[in-house]
Amino acid sequence: VMMGGELGNERAIQKHVDAKTKVWRIAQSLQGQEPGPNVTEMDEQMTHWIEATAGTFDKLRLGLMGRAADRFADLDSMAKRARNVFWWPFTQHKSVGLGTTVIDGRCGEQLMLYKDVTSSGMGRTEFQSAFDGVASWWTQGVSAAQSTTLVRNIAQAAGRYGHVIFPEAVHAPALELSERLLGGVGRNWATRVFFSDDGSTAVEVGLKMALRKYAVDANLLDRDGEAKPLNLHVIGLQNSYHGDTLGAMQCSPPSVFNGKMQTPWYQAQGFFLEPPHAAICNGQWKVMLSEELHRKLPQGLLLDELLLSSKEEVFAEERGSAGLAQFYLQNIQQALDDASERGIQLGACIMEAVLQGAGGMNLIDPLWQRLLVQECRHRGIPVIFDEVFSGIWRLGAESAAELLGEAPDIGCYAKLLTGGMLPLSVTLAREEVFKAFEGPSKVEALLHGHSYTAHPIGCQASVAALDIYCDKTSNPNYPGHEGSQRAQEARGDLGKAKLTDLWDEDMAATISLDPKVRRVLPLGTVFAVEMNAEDAGYGSTASASVVKSLRSQGIFARPLGNVVYLMAAPTTTKSECRKLLAKLMSTLRG
Repeated sequence: VMMGGELGNERAIQKHVDAKTKVWRIAQSLQGQEPGPNVTEMDEQMTHWIEATAGTFDKLRLGLMGRAADRFADLDSMAKRARNVFWWPFTQHKSVGLGTTVIDGRCGEQLMLYKDVTSSGMGRTEFQSAFDGVASWWTQGVSAAQSTTLVRNIAQAAGRYGHVIFPEAVHAPALELSERLLGGVGRNWATRVFFSDDGSTAVEVGLKMALRKYAVDANLLDRDGEAKPLNLHVIGLQNSYHGDTLGAMQCSPPSVFNGKMQTPWYQAQGFFLEPPHAAICNGQWKVMLSEELHRKLPQGLLLDELLLSSKEEVFAEERGSAGLAQFYLQNIQQALDDASERGIQLGACIMEAVLQGAGGMNLIDPLWQRLLVQECRHRGIPVIFDEVFSGIWRLGAESAAELLGEAPDIGCYAKLLTGGMLPLSVTLAREEVFKAFEGPSKVEALLHGHSYTAHPIGCQASVAALDIYCDKTSNPNYPGHEGSQRAQEARGDLGKAKLTDLWDEDMAATISLDPKVRRVLPLGTVFAVEMNAEDAGYGSTASASVVKSLRSQGIFARPLGNVVYLMAAPTTTKSECRKLLAKLMSTLRG
């Protein structure tokens, strides 16, 4: 609404707004004069102005009411229309058990949902705010206070660049991001950054890098860069998941994600080891061995090493000198020797560093994983860390590699990279991996790329997100922030920085005592609860009732088989996480 004379300014403005936005002009303006001693005089002037403009304001009122009615009609119909046209991922459309969620927006960790509350007896729909307890598939990284910073950076890059070609070119956002990553998650090991579109493609790139490096070192390539006949396998882990592209699926063991019903071409190219896990069980941190390791465990020995006093002890490097470490190492060496004796040539090792996500939120015993990395390095097998989910502060440290105390040869990162705004991924590599692709011919180069490689908008968002995560003035969990529990700790090397522990371990221990609960895992921004269930696994429905109850309490959760999990942002406050845990505890007790 604007006031003006006959200059036609409203027509000029109308050209610069969308067609649905109506510009209204009030021809007669209210004169801005100071009220005199006779207040009635001003009242008469105001009355005259209101009468003169009443027709315009009536049109405005009707226009707004019409727009609102159209909007609510659209919202009311969206769920049905979506079911008619969408093919949702990881969804059985014959049984969309929790209904269709209509999302009208988000701000920070909060989703704005449009919900039918007829069942509550209110007989209407309304907007409800809900905490995004799945971090929108593990991507979200900032709270409301930092969201505008990301949006400004995205708008600036969109206006300046849009998208530009990347091979043999450079633009500031990609260069700044690369330098930041090499000084961050790639600190002291990586020298090169390769851009791709998402986590799965980052893994595909990593596999190509690792297998080429092994082939060069093992003299498996002829002078023309062509491979001699070979059948390389990768060392992988049971319950692993590296994405939905074919190469990424083939380095994971058979599962519901890559079975014949999903991928008829699937042929496992891995030699899969079953790692031990750690979690809080019945109030105490405990290492849980696989059935095979349990059978091999010397009778009555090392049992005390399976019980740990704290999460810090789980990650303590001092555990490497204990008897359990020797037991682990012997079994790793025996397994790899067995593979060699069977003629299986192992050209790479790929693992989700520290935490397996889609496989059930399993914390791999860091001691076992460290020893596997060391043994692979001893045997000349390149190591890939899939940190698509676990990297960039998701687990409370800048990288999962920092928690392990072991760096990979190749690392894959995505999800939190852009703060949850845009798809973008990177694969970082050591210089010797990069050198394996050098040669006189282009055919020896890494022939892999995407149309939107290193898109400037995503790169600029990533630079801003990395700034936010490490900003002690805006991230309440970063060391040095006034409200951080680590505020008094010396920051030292950036690689030693850890976020505030978001989840109360006393509450976690209490939850683990519930007879319905098998284990609990509080780590970084992730809190996971595995329910006791006969049908354990991805297809289980054991957590559905818990998820439904959480949604009714304003927490948008999503089942992961018989595992219920909550996921915060690196900037979510500890007090907010306590509220989430309180609702989870109440749900489990109910």
